[in-house]
Amino acid sequence: MAGTLSIVAFGAAVAVIILVIGGPAVVAILPILIAGAVIAFLEIFRRREGAQSMEKFREEAKTEKTEFTARDRETQA
Repeated sequence: MAGTLSIVAFGAAVAVIILVIGGPAVVAILPILIAGAVIAFLEIFRRREGAQSMEKFREEAKTEKTEFTARDRETQA
């Protein structure tokens, strides 16, 4: 989350600089910022899906308690 926040803050700072300075930089850098924002949101979405699928995987992987017979306990000893 901190990495995403720093990326957004950097993008906002660059956008403010472009608006203050103006000129041809707006035409050149603004599409790059928009593309970067789209990529960042897609990456956030992908990571959320990955985290949810990992949680689902953990739930499915839980096993029931195993009962050992006397012979099993003897073999383990």
